[in-house]
Amino acid sequence: MLEAAHYIGQGCNVVLCIQHLKQGVIIDGEKLTQTGVKDYNRARSYLADLANRDGVPIFDDVGEAVECAVKKLRHDEI
Repeated sequence: MLEAAHYIGQGCNVVLCIQHLKQGVIIDGEKLTQTGVKDYNRARSYLADLANRDGVPIFDDVGEAVECAVKKLRHDEI
């Protein structure tokens, strides 16, 4: 998330896919606490807010984000 925010701040051409965590999620064999999930999702919300202010496209589906990135790349070729 920090790297994405950095590139947005640098004015780079960015497309984001932000997926919020669900309660009870297990990552690397460790179940995240309710507080941990809340903190991670809050950070995702802050990133989405930053991206929205800079007009960065945001998706919650990876396929849609990839399609957008491909369209942006094709447009840049013209």
